[in-house]
Amino acid sequence: MSNIENPILKNIKIDPELDKALNKALEYLKNNKNPFGGYPKLVRDNIPKIILDNNPAGTTIKYRKLDDVEYKNALKNKLCEEVLEYTESDDFKELADILEVICALAKTHGETEITLGNARNYKAFTNGKFEDRIYLEEVVIGDKYENPKEKLQESED
Repeated sequence: MSNIENPILKNIKIDPELDKALNKALEYLKNNKNPFGGYPKLVRDNIPKIILDNNPAGTTIKYRKLDDVEYKNALKNKLCEEVLEYTESDDFKELADILEVICALAKTHGETEITLGNARNYKAFTNGKFEDRIYLEEVVIGDKYENPKEKLQESED
């Protein structure tokens, strides 16, 4: 069972492979200087000014502007950071941070918040939303249990 202490997930059976990957990621985060705590990391545009305004005179900061590839990678890391913060805190305001990062990522794809919203609406129309709280536990087709990993391996051949 997962080392993740999250009351929302406590009654959900997690695939052992996913559980192993999540624990490996969490262990990495705990053992490395920053992927989410401390510096260097991507911050919102006003953070350097806020740091200087809220600390004693003589406080200095060092930052740089990222190139396109670094920026996209930093946004992906930031998305993981924000999702982790939300899952640990269950604080509604953390969702705003996640949404901000998602909108910035959309821009790296040459898209806008409007086209992102359109894609979201299209997926909601074709696949539905998550309002009905459907938690799929198993699919049996005829007498064969469907294993998504087997299907993935078949499609790669």
